[in-house]
Amino acid sequence: MDQFTIMKGRRDMKKGKMMIVVCVLALILGTAVHAEETVQAYDLGSFAQLSVGGIDFIEEGEYTGESLPEGVAYDAGTNTLTLTNARIVSGEGKNGISAASFNKKLTLKLEGDNQIVVNKASGISVDNNLTIEGPGALTLECSGSPDGYGAGINNVGSYGLSIQSCKIRVKAENISASGFYGITNSLYGDAEDIVIENSDIRIENRAASGAEGYNVGIDAQRAGLVIKNSNVAISLIGGRTVGIGAGNTFAGAEGYLTVENSTVKSEIAPTVRGYANMYFTDISGKNSNYFYAGEEEIEESTFDEIFTKGSGRYQGNAKVIIISSEQLPEYCNHNWDEGKVTTEATCTDAGVKTYTCSLCQETKTEEIPALGHDWGEWKTLKEATCTEDGSRTRICAHCNKTETEPIAKSGHDFVETVIKEATCTEAGMKAEKCSHCGYEVKEAEIPALGHNWSTWEVTKEPTFHEDGEETRTCTRCDLVEARKLPQLSESHTHDFSGKEEITKNPTCTEEGSKKVYCTEPECGAFKVIEIALIAHTPGEWTVVKEATCRENGEEQKSCTMCGKVMETRVTDPLPHTYGEWEVTQEATCTEAGVETAKCQVCGETTLREMEPLGHDYVKWNVTKEVTCTEDGEEESICTRCGEVSTRAIKAAGHSYGEWEIVKEATTETDGEKQAVCEVCGDVKTEVIPKTPVQPTTPGGGDNSGNDNHTGSGDKESGKASGVPATGDTAQTVLWICIMAVAACTVMAAKKRAFRKESRV
Repeated sequence: MDQFTIMKGRRDMKKGKMMIVVCVLALILGTAVHAEETVQAYDLGSFAQLSVGGIDFIEEGEYTGESLPEGVAYDAGTNTLTLTNARIVSGEGKNGISAASFNKKLTLKLEGDNQIVVNKASGISVDNNLTIEGPGALTLECSGSPDGYGAGINNVGSYGLSIQSCKIRVKAENISASGFYGITNSLYGDAEDIVIENSDIRIENRAASGAEGYNVGIDAQRAGLVIKNSNVAISLIGGRTVGIGAGNTFAGAEGYLTVENSTVKSEIAPTVRGYANMYFTDISGKNSNYFYAGEEEIEESTFDEIFTKGSGRYQGNAKVIIISSEQLPEYCNHNWDEGKVTTEATCTDAGVKTYTCSLCQETKTEEIPALGHDWGEWKTLKEATCTEDGSRTRICAHCNKTETEPIAKSGHDFVETVIKEATCTEAGMKAEKCSHCGYEVKEAEIPALGHNWSTWEVTKEPTFHEDGEETRTCTRCDLVEARKLPQLSESHTHDFSGKEEITKNPTCTEEGSKKVYCTEPECGAFKVIEIALIAHTPGEWTVVKEATCRENGEEQKSCTMCGKVMETRVTDPLPHTYGEWEVTQEATCTEAGVETAKCQVCGETTLREMEPLGHDYVKWNVTKEVTCTEDGEEESICTRCGEVSTRAIKAAGHSYGEWEIVKEATTETDGEKQAVCEVCGDVKTEVIPKTPVQPTTPGGGDNSGNDNHTGSGDKESGKASGVPATGDTAQTVLWICIMAVAACTVMAAKKRAFRKESRV
């Protein structure tokens, strides 16, 4: 709200100055200035301001000459801004529509579907009485949040906001900063109520991830919220969510919520707890509206079950809260009656039974299955014959429907009379007559029966080289039929897994062969099969080339039977035989040296590195004396290369002597003691607390019972007078203390001077 407060303050200041000027001019002129065709700044208001989509159209009550965006028109006579299928897009940080300080109410008229798109700004921000009216619709798309609060629709000053007969949708994404309000009026001054009538309002705010700013649907701040004949739906995700607020308890303002012939639904999903879904000072229609609430499942409740009163206001914290002037069947815990048949079932059509909820009067229906026909007995209308169909009928006892179906003809029932019997090979003759109607058929042939053979029987077994025979006999005419059984050789399949005969033995260089015969002894067939080479027989490794320290050697294995070389391998070179190592480059303090050696066999030379010697610092000389508080310094020179190295000598710190009292403590003043550094003469001082006063008894002694003690003993001097303290020695004691301090000061000064001379 900071940006709105600042803006209002500046405008009020400017308004005050300009109003003085206007009053003076009015007194001088004594008349008002009017214009018929062009409305002058005075008619709009000397401080009137209007901008659309970041374009300043009116400033300080005068037209700027800029054109309004497409689909936007302004009528100065009625102070009406009309949007007709307009799409208004503002730059970052610029409001979609801004207006302030008009002499009369500003009307925003909506025709068709309109859209306002802003980034880090408010969709509509007005410091004036504002009415938004239909019949059209407006979608406000807001992304991000400005430095202060942002809003979909915001009435900044102490004015009224009215929304009439239109559709408004606020869609806010990625809101952060201090927060975002869907619809709100001023927190400052006595604002008028927000009134929503005959309208459809939808607010969908989504906070940025991790945002902790306010995320508010509709907030009337210091006034009431009136909703009539309207539907309001609010969905808030993230941040410090408040669905609906009326009145501000922090500002001491009251706000009443009115819901008439309307449905208001608010659903919140906060990421910062401790804020309400709805709050208000009081509500009208508490007993005439229906209330619903829940977290995961929404159920019908009472006002007192949802809202609690505290700190001067009612507050509801459920995730979803619905206030509706009509009962909402979708959330009713239905109590169904026994049901009533509203449509009777028939033989072919299902009926309907209707149940009514006694709570919300919602109805549900249940199907009554079709009854199906109740058929009577079949009655024959026409008897069927051998060649013609008959028919029969039946009647339903419920609906008197008649069903007729045919009776299939029976066909002839012929009885045969054999004139000549058929044999296995010759046809017979017969005559046929129907037993039902007497229809007679001419003579017909009886097909020959064919032979009725027995099973085949072997009469001669076949051999490998001769055919056999089998026969069968007809059981009716005794005819015998014979057929050949082929010799076994015709169906024989060779099985070459019989005896084997080696015809050539294999070697490691040549394959062998063998004959494999058929397993049937009388067959004698065979096939020749090759015998694979036998494996070589490897011997021992033999040196074919000796290895030296410069070259590899070679060895091989050969077959002991055929002499073929089977495997060859390379042997490693012999190691070099190096002589004594000789220094070819001496090592220094910082650089490595080199030494070499030579192979006594092949003469090859090898190198190796000698580690650097490192510096040889022998004697360190002090170049800067160390003191109590400052480091000293010493250096040394390498005996080999002359390199100079320096290192610090750490300060040892003061070495103070015994404490010396320079001022004795008394019962009235603190004393002082000091100690002197034995090296540099530095002096440190500490306070000696004043000595406590010993209480005295009426007889002149102290509480210890020792009448001879004065009560002011000096432990360091060891003095005690033994005379009762009477208070008449104050001046003497003071002079003694002054003299002691002076003596100590002189002694300390002399000691410091002596130490300085001895150090020099």
